Amino acid sequence: MNFRHLVFLAILVGGIARLAQDVWSLAHTPFAMPFDPITNTFRNFDRSVECTPKKLIHVTTEADVVAAVNEGRNNKMKVRAAGAGHSFQPHACADIMLNMDAFCKVLSVNATEGRVVVESGIRLKNLNLALASFGLAMPQLGLISEQSLAGAMSTGTHGTGLSLESVGAMTVVALEAVAGNGSVISLTGWRLNTSLVSLGCMGIVLRYTLHVVPAYRLYRREVVTPLAHVLADLPQRLASSRNYQFWHIPYSAYVVENHMSLYEGPEPSYPEHSFVVDKYMTHYLYLVVSALTVWIPSLSNPVNRAMPHLAPMHEFIARSDLALTYPPIGYESVRYTEMEYFIPLENANPMLKALYMFYEKFSEVCKVNSMSPVRTQKRDSITLSPANNMDCIIVSLVMIRRNNFEECAKLMQAEVFLPYGGRPHLGKRHFLTKLEIARVYGEEKIVEWEALRKEIDPENVFLTDYTKNLLPLDVTKSLKSKVVFA
Repeated sequence: MNFRHLVFLAILVGGIARLAQDVWSLAHTPFAMPFDPITNTFRNFDRSVECTPKKLIHVTTEADVVAAVNEGRNNKMKVRAAGAGHSFQPHACADIMLNMDAFCKVLSVNATEGRVVVESGIRLKNLNLALASFGLAMPQLGLISEQSLAGAMSTGTHGTGLSLESVGAMTVVALEAVAGNGSVISLTGWRLNTSLVSLGCMGIVLRYTLHVVPAYRLYRREVVTPLAHVLADLPQRLASSRNYQFWHIPYSAYVVENHMSLYEGPEPSYPEHSFVVDKYMTHYLYLVVSALTVWIPSLSNPVNRAMPHLAPMHEFIARSDLALTYPPIGYESVRYTEMEYFIPLENANPMLKALYMFYEKFSEVCKVNSMSPVRTQKRDSITLSPANNMDCIIVSLVMIRRNNFEECAKLMQAEVFLPYGGRPHLGKRHFLTKLEIARVYGEEKIVEWEALRKEIDPENVFLTDYTKNLLPLDVTKSLKSKVVFA
C-alpha cells in the first residue's frame, strides 16, 4: 500500500467517522429533557429557543402551580409552563418556568361515556399507552407523540383527514387551569373554544377532560406517486381515506402518499416484528440521508430526486396511535425546523403547483433537505386555530440544520402561502408582523381572544414580551388600518 492509498484510506475513514457523528447528532432526541439539570436552561426541540428562568419549579401537585402563580403575581414576574419543547417559538420562556413532566397522572376513566380526566403534563405517547390499556384511543393525533398534552393543545396541534378537526377540537370537552389571581377555574363551552389555543396566556392548565373512543386499528399504505397524478384528482384523493397525507419531495416530480383507513378485519398474518423492522429501516435510512445533506449541502437536490427510488414502501395494520404517529422519515429523532401554513381548501391545487415551481425557482437558494408533509383538516371553531371556519390543506417547509432557513422561509411565505390566503401555525416558525397576523386570522378573533385573556389574567402574569410582539393585543383600535404583505 503506497502513500496515496494511505491518504485515501485516511480520508475515507475520516469521512465515515464524520458521517457517523452527524447521524448520532441528528438522532440525539432532546425531547426527554428540555431543561438542563445543572443550569436550568430550557432548550427547545431544534435548539432555536434557549432561555434560563430566574426560577424553575418542578410541579408535582396543584398547590405547586398555585404557589408559583401567586409568587409571580406578587413579584411582577412572568409565569409559564413548559412541556416537551417541541414548539419552534419561545412560548414557554418566562421569569418563573414550571416543569410539568411529573404532573402526568390519568385521574379517571369512564369507558362507557368515553371520558377521561388527565393531568396536563402527560406526554401523548404515555396517554396513548394508558388509553390502550383500557381499550380506548384518541380519535385524532398528530405526527409527534413526544409532546406534552398541554403543549399540543395550547399550540393547536393537528393531524390529517378532511373529515376530522384538530386534535383539541375533537377531544377536549373541558379544562381546569390556575388563573392569574391564583384561583382554579373551569373552562367549557365558548370559553373553552376561545382559550384552547392559548399560547400559554390563559393560565396554567391543570387537567383536561377528554372525549375518547373505543380502540381501533388503521390500515396504512404508503406509495410513491407522480405529483401530476395527485394534482389531477386531488379532491378525490384528499377524501379517499379517513386519514390521508402525502410527503412532497422537493426538486422531485414525486410524492409519497399515506392512505390510512379503519380496519375491522382479522389480525394481520404477517410477522409482528415486520412493523418494527420497516419503521427502523426507514428511520435510519433517513438519518443517513439527512446527515449527508447537512455535511454536503449541494447533495440536497440529487438526494431528494433519488428519494422516491430509495424510500421503502410500507403496508401494515396497527393500533391507531401507532399508525398515526408512525414517522415515515424519522421526525421524532431528527432535529428539524419547520414553518407551516393552513391554506383554504379551494386554493389547494394552484398553491401546490406554486410550491412545485418554488422549488424549481429557488433550488440554489434553499437547498431543502427534507420531505415536507401535506395534510388536511376540517374547519373548527377554536378561536386561534388556523383552521377556524376554514377547511384546509396544510403545507410545511421542513429543513434540517440549515443556516438559511429564515431566508428560504420568507421567500416561500411570500411566494406560495400568503398569495393563496394562508394562515401560519403559531407554534411554528413564521415571519409575519402582529398586524399581518390579525389580518389573516381575523381581527374580530384577536379581539375575542384578548377579551377572555384579560378576564382570566387581568394582571398579565402570563403575558410575556414575545406574545405582545406576536399578537396586536394593545392596538386593537388600529387593526382596521390597511396591511400590505411585503
